[in-house]
Amino acid sequence: MTDSPRRSWGMRFTERYLLRFFGPPELGHDRPGRRASADETAREDQLHAELTRVLGPDGRVYLVQRDEQG
Repeated sequence: MTDSPRRSWGMRFTERYLLRFFGPPELGHDRPGRRASADETAREDQLHAELTRVLGPDGRVYLVQRDEQG
């Protein structure tokens, strides 16, 4: 077994504190114990019905309005 190199103080600080606020977005719940309200759920359902994700030629994801056929 090889020992992993010790992380610097700055990296430990970043991982422990800063990534909580500036890290990648969480895909789970907004806050533990909080459920989406009826308004938020209705808004999300409306957005899923009206919009779709499309991958552009440049590799970026765009939201576009769905056409009438669905």
